[in-house]
Amino acid sequence: MYTTYVGSFPLDYNRENIERIMRDVSAISIDYPCYPQLMDFVAQFLEPLVKANILVKRPWGYLLISEVKVSIDVSDAERQALIAVDYVKASGLSKYFKGLRACVTGPFTLASRIYLKEPPSPSNTLLAQLEYLEPLVNYLRRIIRDFLDMGYKYINVDDPYLSVMVGARAILHGCSPDDIMDLLDKLARSIPSISGIHVCGRISPHLAELLVQSYFSILDHEFVDSPANFNSYTRDMLEDYDKFLGVGVVSSKFAAVEDLSKAISILERAIRRYGLERVRMVKPDCGFRGLRGAQRTVELAYSIALRKLKVVKEARDIIASKYGLEVG
Repeated sequence: MYTTYVGSFPLDYNRENIERIMRDVSAISIDYPCYPQLMDFVAQFLEPLVKANILVKRPWGYLLISEVKVSIDVSDAERQALIAVDYVKASGLSKYFKGLRACVTGPFTLASRIYLKEPPSPSNTLLAQLEYLEPLVNYLRRIIRDFLDMGYKYINVDDPYLSVMVGARAILHGCSPDDIMDLLDKLARSIPSISGIHVCGRISPHLAELLVQSYFSILDHEFVDSPANFNSYTRDMLEDYDKFLGVGVVSSKFAAVEDLSKAISILERAIRRYGLERVRMVKPDCGFRGLRGAQRTVELAYSIALRKLKVVKEARDIIASKYGLEVG
């Protein structure tokens, strides 16, 4: 049972803040820290496509004007990841971590922001014609290879739009379950190390059935702000497909720092429902970027994010001690 987080922090994007965050999370002893995601999680993957004249940026999203290509300039995500990993190696912080985690925004979330024509509408995003998603997936696979070459051990695909797209009764945009599985597994199979997928919001039974059959090993969700997700999976489902959970034990939406007892109770509930061996990652529900707008200053928002991470770490340590798990 390890600690991690989804990625984003409420600080400005610069080298100093990336290095600062890596120092701060090493002091907390987070097992698998993600590179600090200090830009919009969609823009950092799509802006290189704008520079390559594949997309045109609009106030409402992005307009596709050319075929997506794999060999283009590195993304802003890769720049942040490289700064983080180089600093960790040079400063000797590696000894505090089990490994580094890299987050990749998923194809369905990216495609939901790219339009085939104007004016924009849900019916003319890339999701309306799935043949456009294959090049997008190949672009993301190239970025994953770059992360692996940098030394990242845990690759997590963040695809929150899936919780909107795959409802309890229907799948939007005319997509079939096979379409979704095929594209997700093209990404998952390109990850030889620890692989995970993060989907926030309510996980419908239909979506849970898809994710549990995917090649991702860790299914990462919200359990504080979306407690109904405790009903999305069963222990048998996870055992039958040999899947593990990333369980959110503190909120990413609300600035109040949780009592340690609350985080422990959520973790205990997950263990009772799914089994100790199926709860693999302990984490915040989602990223912390949203805390920025809820506080007077970014420094206050950042201090709250760190305090929440300390609650995550302390809750895991207490549970590990209770059940005789090794940590550190």
